Amino acid sequence: MRVAVAFDHRGIELRERLLAELETLGHEIVDLGTDAPSPRVDYPDKARELAHALTSGAAERGILVCSSGVGAAIAACKFAGIRACVCHDVYTAHQGVEHDDMNVLCLGSEIVGKELAAELARTFLAASFDGGERYRRRLDKIGEIERGGRVHDVSVPIRPDMHVYRGNPGVRLERHESIADGAHANISRLELGVHSGTHVDGALHFIDGASGTEELPLDALLGRAEVVDASNIDGHLDEAALASLALPVAERLLLKTKNSALWELPEFSHDFIRLTGSGARYLIERGTRLVGIDYLSIGDEEAHKELLGSGVVAVEGLDLRGVEPGSYELICLPLRLEGSDGAPARTILVR
Repeated sequence: MRVAVAFDHRGIELRERLLAELETLGHEIVDLGTDAPSPRVDYPDKARELAHALTSGAAERGILVCSSGVGAAIAACKFAGIRACVCHDVYTAHQGVEHDDMNVLCLGSEIVGKELAAELARTFLAASFDGGERYRRRLDKIGEIERGGRVHDVSVPIRPDMHVYRGNPGVRLERHESIADGAHANISRLELGVHSGTHVDGALHFIDGASGTEELPLDALLGRAEVVDASNIDGHLDEAALASLALPVAERLLLKTKNSALWELPEFSHDFIRLTGSGARYLIERGTRLVGIDYLSIGDEEAHKELLGSGVVAVEGLDLRGVEPGSYELICLPLRLEGSDGAPARTILVR
C-alpha cells in the first residue's frame, strides 16, 4: 500500500519508529517530512500536503503526526475526501477503518510512545472497510455535507402543458430562429404569465400602486427555512389549523400539504388547500418573513393582502414531493422584472 506520512516539528519524535514499521510491513512510503525540530512547521501545512497526496492518488492512506494529534485531525478533515481521526488505542485504529472508512491516522507524539505508535499504524493499515449498507449510507451523508449538502430542486419545470392557474396566461415556447433553417444558432421565444410555475408574488399583485417584484428583499429569499408537514390538514389553513401544527420558530416556512398530490394531475385543479386571512395574520404575528406553499396560490384574497401588505414574501408553486419535513437552506431567486406583480423563480433547498 502507498502510505503518505507527515510530521510537524513536534511530531518528529515518532518519525523514525513509524518509518521503520512501514518498511518492515512492506508498504511504499510517501515521505512528506518534516525531519527536524526546526524551523517550526505548522500542522495545517502538513495536513494540506498529506490530503493532496491522498486525493491525487499518490497515496492510499496517510499518517499525520503532531504533538497531540488533535490539531492534525481538525485540519485534515477540512479537505474533501479526507476522513481523519486521532487514534490512541488499537480498537479505534481498526474500527475507524472498518465502519467509517478512515483514511488518515492522526497521532500525538506527546501522548503515545514509539511502540504503541507502531502498533497503531500496523493496526490501521491492516484494517479494511466493512462495506455494509449502513456504513455506506452514513458515508454518503458525510459526502453530502462535504459538497455543501444535498440539493433539492423544488421548482416546477416551465413547459407548454404545465399547470396554469385558472384565468392566467398559458406558456408558449417556440423557435424564433433555427440552425435547421440556416441560422447560425437556435433562438427561442418564451411567452408566459409572471405567475407561472414556481414564482414569487410582488405586493403589486393584490395592492394597486404597491411595489413590484424588483423590490423583493433578497435576504428574505435566502437562508434557513423549515419545511412543515401539513399533510394532515384537510381544510384550509386558518389560524386554528396552523396552531395545531406546532410550527417551529423560523423566519421562513414552506408548507407541504395535500396539494403536492395535485401535481400528478393532467391539468390545474382549483380544489387546493390555501391560507385564509386568519392564517396569514397568525404567521405575521409569529414574525414570519417568507411563506411558501406547494401549489399555485398561497391563499385567498384576504390572505394575499395580509401577507403582501405586511411585507411577507409569498412563494407559490413549490414542488415539495421529494422533500422531507425539516430544516434546509433556501435559495429562491425570482427574475428581476421591473414593475411586475410576480416573477418566476428557480428555487432550491440544500440540506
